[in-house]
Amino acid sequence: MPRPAQVLLSQFRAYNLELMAADVLSNGGMREALDSVLNLAHKPSLQQLAGDAPRLAIANLALLSVPLAAGDPQSPEEKKLRAGFLTMALILRYGQRQTLDLDTILSAIDEIERAASAR
Repeated sequence: MPRPAQVLLSQFRAYNLELMAADVLSNGGMREALDSVLNLAHKPSLQQLAGDAPRLAIANLALLSVPLAAGDPQSPEEKKLRAGFLTMALILRYGQRQTLDLDTILSAIDEIERAASAR
């Protein structure tokens, strides 16, 4: 059975791969959209962003979906799935911009996932 740290690292790799694919498919537009939201959010720490990232993802769903020409979600489930990806994309992009170490980013991912599980 994998240890929690191994699970978090696997999740990080999966989220990062999804973000890289989205950015390639959008010719850098995904990164630009994430940067726009992060610039407006003015979160001074990853912990503060982790607490607010789910709300930011939902509030900016249209803006963050434009680079992929995804259109509006067709169901509440699709909206929730997109918001989950965009929440993690905001965290990863923040980590890239701030050149944060992997353990710090993994901690934020863990915090978000625990909060989502508690809902």
